[in-house]
Formats: sequence, C-alpha cells, structure tokens
Amino acid sequence: MTKATIQAIVDEVGGPEHVVGLRGANGTKFYFSKYALSMDDFVEIEGTEILKLKHTDTMGRDAVSYLIVDEIVQVYTVVDTTKKIYIRDFME
Repeated sequence: MTKATIQAIVDEVGGPEHVVGLRGANGTKFYFSKYALSMDDFVEIEGTEILKLKHTDTMGRDAVSYLIVDEIVQVYTVVDTTKKIYIRDFME
C-alpha cells in the first residue's frame, strides 16, 4: 500500500478512529488502541514511506518502531467505534 491508499481507506471509513489494526506482508499484525492512528505519523525517509508506530512498555517507557508502508497488505477497521469489539475475532 501507499500512504495515499491508507488515507483513502481512512476517509472511506469515517476517520482514523475506525482503524484498529494493520497486517504486514510477512503476516505480522499490529493493533491500535482507540484513536492511536494518526496520518501525521506517516513520514518519508530517503524516499521510503514509513509509518511510525508508538509503543509504551509495562514500565511506562516510550518507544517508536518504523513500518515500511508498502509492506502493509491489510487495514482492519470497525464501523461503530462506540461499541466494544473483540479484535481477535476478525484479525486471525
């Protein structure tokens, strides 16, 4: 995918709060907590589109990992953000 493709998906589903996860080409899955995806986290480094993923460990330390956008093969979304969902039910 590209940043533009992901932006089009975000626009179609009604905003980034509807995006709950991503799957990479190697099968790795990343889950977002509510409202965690921001289009501002997409950056270009040396001509490569990258998504900066923010993490916090159990000790409260912040970290960032970098996902090459063209490795994203699936975007998981929800329709109603006010209802609880079991992400595992549709991401496996």
